[in-house]
Amino acid sequence: MSYTIVHRTPLDVARDSVAGLTAVPFSEGLFKTTGTAAELVSPALNPPEPFDRLVGSWNAAIPSSGTLILQAKIFLTGPGKRAWSPWFELGRRENGQFQSPGRQENSYGFVNADTLTLPRPASAFRYRVILRQPASASALLKLVAISVSDGKMAAEKPFFQGPWVREIHVAPRSQMTVQSKYSRDICSPTSLAMVLSHWGETLPTRKVAELVQDKTSEIFGDWTFNTAFAGSGRLMGYFSYLDSLRALQDEIAAGRPVVTSISFSSGELSGAPIPKTNGHLVLVVGFTRTGDVIALDPAAPNAKSARRIYRRRQFRKVWLLHKRGAAYLIGPLGNLRMYIGVTAADLVAAPETHSTLNRHDSRRLSQVIYGEPVLVRAVRDNWAQVNVEDQLHFSKNRWIGYPGWVRAQSLEYAAAPPSNRIVKTRAVNGISSGRNVAFSLGTELDAVATSGRTTTVRLLNSQTAQVPAAALETLSPTGSNSKRKRILDAASRFLGLRYVWGGRSGVQAKPSWGVDCSGLASLAYRVAGLAIPRDAADQKRRAQPVSAKSMKPGDLVFLSAPGDAARIIHVMIYAGKDSFLESRARRGAHRGTFSARFGVPLSDLKQGQAVLDRALTPPRTRRIYFGTYF
Repeated sequence: MSYTIVHRTPLDVARDSVAGLTAVPFSEGLFKTTGTAAELVSPALNPPEPFDRLVGSWNAAIPSSGTLILQAKIFLTGPGKRAWSPWFELGRRENGQFQSPGRQENSYGFVNADTLTLPRPASAFRYRVILRQPASASALLKLVAISVSDGKMAAEKPFFQGPWVREIHVAPRSQMTVQSKYSRDICSPTSLAMVLSHWGETLPTRKVAELVQDKTSEIFGDWTFNTAFAGSGRLMGYFSYLDSLRALQDEIAAGRPVVTSISFSSGELSGAPIPKTNGHLVLVVGFTRTGDVIALDPAAPNAKSARRIYRRRQFRKVWLLHKRGAAYLIGPLGNLRMYIGVTAADLVAAPETHSTLNRHDSRRLSQVIYGEPVLVRAVRDNWAQVNVEDQLHFSKNRWIGYPGWVRAQSLEYAAAPPSNRIVKTRAVNGISSGRNVAFSLGTELDAVATSGRTTTVRLLNSQTAQVPAAALETLSPTGSNSKRKRILDAASRFLGLRYVWGGRSGVQAKPSWGVDCSGLASLAYRVAGLAIPRDAADQKRRAQPVSAKSMKPGDLVFLSAPGDAARIIHVMIYAGKDSFLESRARRGAHRGTFSARFGVPLSDLKQGQAVLDRALTPPRTRRIYFGTYF
C-alpha cells in the first residue's frame, strides 16, 4: 500500500487548525502569515491500510530570516499500545538553509534524514507546519504533502500501449561532469535540475546542489528538501510513494517527467552506468512500445550517454520493490488531476460569481458530482479551468472532457478511492465525524463495511461516512435487462422536479430543482454503469442508430432543433410501450407518450422522420432519431 495526501486546495485544509494565517487565492497557494508566528495542524488522516514509513513535503516562500518546520505524529493501535506519538520533526528551512533534525528516536519510531520509520505499523497520522518570521516580512505556504507506505506491492498488471508510450524531451545532464567535490553525491539535484530546466527554470547543476543541501548532514539527496526547493517558485513539487508502474505511466502520459529513487546489486539493472548502489536517483522520461523504461541517468560519464533504456521487470524491482516506488512529482499546477470534494459543483462558462440563483442561467454548462475527476488546465484567482473527465464532449474532431470553470473551493487534490458502490436514490444524507454530508444520485463511493442498515464509505479526505445501505447499489450490474431497469429507476427519481439549465445532480440549491434533458440521461446511465457523453448532440453522436420498432426500455430518443435536422438539442429516455421520460424546460421531469407529443405512436415513427412537436408553442416540425448504447 502506498498513499499520499496532498493539501493544495481550500477544501483540503478546511478541517485543519489554523493560527496566524490567512487564506490566499487558489492560484497563489494556501495561506500567508499575518504575524511573527503561525501554525497549521491537520486532523487525523487515515490511510486505507496501516503503514510503517512516512515522508513529508512542503512548498513555501519563506523570508531569508524566517523558519519553517514540518512535523508529523502517528497513531498506534497495535497490541499493548493505542496512543499518539510525540511530534517528529521531518525537516526545516531556517535562515535560508535546509536542516534535517538529526536522528530522532523513541518507542514509536525514528527519523533518519527524510524518513520516519516505524517498528510496527501505525493507522493514522497528523502533520504540523510551524512558521516564524520577522514582523516586517511574511511567508507563503503553498502545499503540504505526506506520503506513507507499508512496503507491500500488488502484482503488476500486463503492460498495454497507451499515451505513456512516448519520450518527453528533457535536456540530459551528468553528475560526473560537475566538480569532483560533488560529482559522486549529487544524483538527486542533478535529476532535479533536469526537471526544473524542462519546466523553464534552468540553473547550473552545482547551484541546485548547493541550494538543496542538508546543512545538518551535508548530504544532497534529502527527498523533502529537493521537493521543497522545486516548489519554492512557480512549480509544485512533492515526494510520493507510487504504487505501480502504471502510476508512473500516468505521469508520463500527462507530460511530466518523474525523478525516481532506485537501488540495486550487481547484475540487477542491465545497462546502468554504475554496477551497484544503495541509493540513486534517475529521471524517467518515457516508455517504449514494449513497456521498458526510458530514463536519463545522471551517473552516466557525460550528458550524451545519460539516456538509458531499462528493462521493465528489472526497473520495477529496483524502484518499486527496493525503494517502494519513491518519486519526486514536479510540475506546474496546470494539467493536474483533482476531484470534486463537494456534493455537486457548477461547471460554468467563465470564472464569474453568480449573483442570484437562476435555474435557467445559461452560464451553467453542467454540474460535477462528488468524487468525479477533473483535469485542471489553468487557474485564475479562486477558479480552476478544467476538463471533466467523466463527461465527454466532442470538439475539433476529438473527444475531450467537458470544458469549463469550477470554484477552487469545490476541489480536493486527494485521489478518489476505488469505488464499488453507487448512489441509486436522488439524494442520500450521511454522517461523517458528526457532520451531515450529502451525495447525489450517480455518486460512486468506496464501501468498506456494512452493518445492519448502514454502510461505511471512505471519502476523499481519508475520513469515512455512514450512509443508509438501502441508498446504494453495487457499481456495475450484469446483463442488459438489469442495466435498463436501473436507467429507468434512476430517471424516475426526478419526476416532478423543475428543469435546471446544465443540471446534472440530484442535490440542487432548491428542493424543487432537478436536471436538464441530457443531465437526466447522463446520471441515469451512470447508475447503470454506462458512461455516455454529457450533451444530447454528443450522446447521439456516440449512440448506435436503431429503428423505432427495435427500441427497448432505456434506449434514447433524440430531437433536432426546429427547422435544423442536423442540430440535436434534446434527448428523452424510452420507457416502454409508447412512453418516454424527459426533463423539459416548461414541464420539468415528467413521463409522456409519443402519441400525445407527436400525434402518432412510436410504432409508426421512422429514424430521421420529420414530426410535429406539439410540446412547442406553437407546434413546430423537428426531426426524431433513435439510438442505443446496448
